[in-house]
Amino acid sequence: MLRPYYFHTKGQRLAFGRKIAAKALVAEAGTLTPAELTVMHVASAHASIIQSAYASTSKYVAIAGLKELVGHLVASGAPHGLVKCIPRPARPAPRPDTVTTDQLALQLSHAKPHMQLFILLCHDCALRADTASKVAWSHISGDRLSLTIRTKRQTVVKLPISGRIHALLELCPAGDLPLVSLLFGRHLGYNALYRQHKELLQSAGLPSTLWLHDLRRTMAEQTYALTSDLRVVQTLLGHDNLGSTLHYLQRQANTSFDALATSIETITATAERFPE
Repeated sequence: MLRPYYFHTKGQRLAFGRKIAAKALVAEAGTLTPAELTVMHVASAHASIIQSAYASTSKYVAIAGLKELVGHLVASGAPHGLVKCIPRPARPAPRPDTVTTDQLALQLSHAKPHMQLFILLCHDCALRADTASKVAWSHISGDRLSLTIRTKRQTVVKLPISGRIHALLELCPAGDLPLVSLLFGRHLGYNALYRQHKELLQSAGLPSTLWLHDLRRTMAEQTYALTSDLRVVQTLLGHDNLGSTLHYLQRQANTSFDALATSIETITATAERFPE
């Protein structure tokens, strides 16, 4: 039966993309054994993902998840070659939205301390929202000036803590729960924090289309604007490869031709001419 793959893969709860993929695959062939799976079932699951209402990025990761799940099923007896029949989609363009200084200030002014900390971890430290929801005292240095945490790719990243995060840490009691939960007074999972952020946007009169991930992108773009150093942004975002960082900064890359042309002209203007 394929249904167990909806819940777990190698004992781990499915990530978002794999969960979408598993739903699609179970809808097409949930009553079958891996050996009974066919190209038609996999193709139908792929088509349902493409035709779904999910955002293009979610569809992209879901198809990658479908490849992974089908690979596990092949190892469990499904016919070989099923993974190869799943077309590789084009990588979607990065979301261009960022958060203005005024929008960030409005969010913070309407937020309670635990949400202020959550928002600032997403912005000032450029953490993914799920990662920010799990930051605990064990990640904070003794002087409370830096945090060290593993990214979703298990890269260890050490990041400086801003003054405003430091001030909120002074309000945070000791305990083993995540810092955001300690400030709230009880455990808060990512889904609860996500809902609270949506309610916060509404109370602040801000568009619901502002995503938590836009805070991370905003800090990445601002850091690059200040440093012009891709490696610094790569460290901030905790990316294993520079290509992922460039994907975040694609908007700047698309508008850098004029600056590049000016730079080349300046560099070559004083060069010796070719001999006649």
